[in-house]
Amino acid sequence: PYVSKDDKEEEVLKKIFSANVKALRDTLEGVDKKAFKKAISLINSAEKIFIYGIGTSAFLANEFQYRLLLLGYNAHMFTDAVKMRTSSIIIGKNDLVIGISHTGRTSFVCDSVKCAKDNGAKTLCITSIEKSTLYDMCDVGLVTTSDEINYPVEALSARIAQLSLLEAITAAVSLKSYDDAIHANNDSTLENSTAPKGNITINGGVITVYSNDDGLHADGTMTINGGSVTISNSYEG
Repeated sequence: PYVSKDDKEEEVLKKIFSANVKALRDTLEGVDKKAFKKAISLINSAEKIFIYGIGTSAFLANEFQYRLLLLGYNAHMFTDAVKMRTSSIIIGKNDLVIGISHTGRTSFVCDSVKCAKDNGAKTLCITSIEKSTLYDMCDVGLVTTSDEINYPVEALSARIAQLSLLEAITAAVSLKSYDDAIHANNDSTLENSTAPKGNITINGGVITVYSNDDGLHADGTMTINGGSVTISNSYEG
């Protein structure tokens, strides 16, 4: 749907949401399922992963790197043109480069991906334009769909589709190492938690363990020789 200068606020709201939903539906139906599986295989077999994105693709590169790091992958993200090109020179044949570009013609991304490919690295791209420069040079290409060409300014529907595609890749990759993914997610949750974890007080030969409602969590063992242990107000754990 085209946003017209005569549209009311409610009409604009409806058109934007409809466009985003349509982009997700069209991408799901149109994305190459075999290419999607190949992308998962490339990520799982890579020693190091380099993710490139500039401009409005930079936040996608940043988000994807963070998710891969949580899963234990050696992932690096570059949104600066100079650092991007420098990294592409030192990439090895066992590494993977992921280029993200809406148009598939972003020169810095294309040049860096080509340099990495020339050095023997595997290449994967996320783009909205099939048969673009970036798509044609990569080993695997995943294409999202949007109709933002019909809007007077750059729309976010393509970015929403690309973010959803990256989330699907993350979920599929995590299934290959499900236990490790759950452990990494739990560790991240505990580290960011502000809930009190209780305390241990040692007074002479008496050790008092006090825990609040969330229990006292510990890894390892506690050995006591002599004395006594008192546990107070522990509702769980």
